[in-house]
Amino acid sequence: MADFDSFFLFLAGLSGWVIKLHDDCQNIPSGYLIGNKVRHIKVLKGTGLPFSFMVISDTHNSNVGETLLRVAKKEGDVSFLIHVGDFVNGPGVWDHRFFLMEMVSEIRPPFPVFLVPGNHDIDYASKIKQKEQSVTQEVFDSLYGARKFDFIFNDCLFILSEVDPKNPVDYLNYLREVLSKKGSGRKYIFVFIHYPPDRIVTYKGGSPLPNEAEFFNIVESYKVTTCFFGHY
Repeated sequence: MADFDSFFLFLAGLSGWVIKLHDDCQNIPSGYLIGNKVRHIKVLKGTGLPFSFMVISDTHNSNVGETLLRVAKKEGDVSFLIHVGDFVNGPGVWDHRFFLMEMVSEIRPPFPVFLVPGNHDIDYASKIKQKEQSVTQEVFDSLYGARKFDFIFNDCLFILSEVDPKNPVDYLNYLREVLSKKGSGRKYIFVFIHYPPDRIVTYKGGSPLPNEAEFFNIVESYKVTTCFFGHY
């Protein structure tokens, strides 16, 4: 009987945790600075060079990721943070709700957090059978804003781009368009993409950056300062 009672209490506790998580996720405050939206750019206060921004990737809703984000919060001179993808462990609605709940209710970064979609963040392959639980590209847009995003801060150009496995040349077209229109005369140009080129990283699984030869042609011709990648 004691074992049965313990098991019942465990189930009751688990049910209570699920209910609390559901309630928390339904009450995520509006106005948070998480994602790629124009209003997030408007809160940035340009003071010229030098300035600081932080880059992280592949935190997968982990304790390590939470610690890194808390460290970023303590750095008072950080203007913004860019996450280069795989900020959740899987492309389900609850994974993303949990991420947003942690960010908005607990970590509460005082600066914008911009996001590059990774392969864990969007259900590109439609692996989740319950469609209402799948974070598609459209659902991602509704949660975080544009999957391709750029902004100018302190006369520096920042370009964040999704790599869509179903349309592997689209990111190249986007880079070329933004660089041709906004890249001229900038002090620095930074590009953020989840998948690293095979030239830089020897893959032991996963997909390398598609059409990387053309990618290098673009970033070299427009004199991009630095590219940031994730996936590891």
